Amino acid sequence: MDLSAVGVPVVTGPAGGWNFWPLIGIPVALFFTFHWLKLPRTIWVAIAAVLIGLLTADAIGAWGVVPVAAVGACAATGSSIALGRLRRGHPPTV
Repeated sequence: MDLSAVGVPVVTGPAGGWNFWPLIGIPVALFFTFHWLKLPRTIWVAIAAVLIGLLTADAIGAWGVVPVAAVGACAATGSSIALGRLRRGHPPTV
């Protein structure tokens, strides 16, 4: 990776010019992680969310918005359902 390249850093390759998708992908990933899934606010979860946001930006740059949004919506729904089932409070046994 060329450290003197101009542009927004991406995960899979060198910066190649102005790319606004990381500016959208990272906040959306952080919002989804902390507010929707309610995962703990630790540094490792935040780093993982930022990396997911950067990977999403790379995927949108490579394949376009619609396929990435479809896969993202399926992943968001699946993880939300899975975490909801894990966190469901059961009534106490008497």
